[in-house]
Amino acid sequence: MRIGILVAMQKEVNSLVNFLNAKKIENSKKFIIYKALTAKHEIFIVRTNVGEIDAAISTQFLIDYYQIDLIINYGVVGLINKNINPNKLMIVKKVVHYDIDTSLIDNIESGRYLEFESVYIPVKFYQLYEFANILTLTEVICACGDKFI
Repeated sequence: MRIGILVAMQKEVNSLVNFLNAKKIENSKKFIIYKALTAKHEIFIVRTNVGEIDAAISTQFLIDYYQIDLIINYGVVGLINKNINPNKLMIVKKVVHYDIDTSLIDNIESGRYLEFESVYIPVKFYQLYEFANILTLTEVICACGDKFI
């Protein structure tokens, strides 16, 4: 399986690269890609910088150029719930895009895309996780946007 890991900050990249003994394989103007190998997986690490646009660009780059099967977001990722340990591995059950508002043109509530029944968008991998019961992980809702809250 090819796993892509998105990392916003360089100090988080450095710790992950060191832990996985990853090697730099690409250094373009926009992307620095590191690769690590395990017995079962190829792992590609990219620094995204902060913000949803850079994260989206980096995600699509990994998918297009390295045929990634699974994306992992590594780091604190703007943790706002003080009851969650930032050193703990979590699984995202749903995503909410909190800074989108098309209510003036489509008459739906702020934060909701017309094609979904609610502001919470289900994550497909979560369904596989739930079915397979892979690990015991803390389930969270990931709020995404470029506005800091």
